[in-house]
Amino acid sequence: NCVINLSPDKDAVFSEAFRVLKPGGRLCVSDMVTHGELPESVKKDLTQWACCIGGALDEKVYLQKIRDAGFNKPKVVETKIDTAKGEKSCCGNTATIASIAVTAFKPK
Repeated sequence: NCVINLSPDKDAVFSEAFRVLKPGGRLCVSDMVTHGELPESVKKDLTQWACCIGGALDEKVYLQKIRDAGFNKPKVVETKIDTAKGEKSCCGNTATIASIAVTAFKPK
């Protein structure tokens, strides 16, 4: 996993995952998110995208996109804060980089 953050259209990714799952199916992904807003300079930096940072969304926004695709009960089951990447890529910004594991379900 950890590739949804590389997509510029995360809504389409979650919608397609929802479409292909059977009713009652479970989505399980791990991905990079932020806790706080990334600066525009990081969001526009292709090197930061290649490092799985530039395309990372705030965790709350990420979970809402899963809900918006139709999934029920998105739940973060694991969080690992990546302080090294956060310090290196965010250049003193308040955003923290984290790896999360998420589960959600397609209604039956």
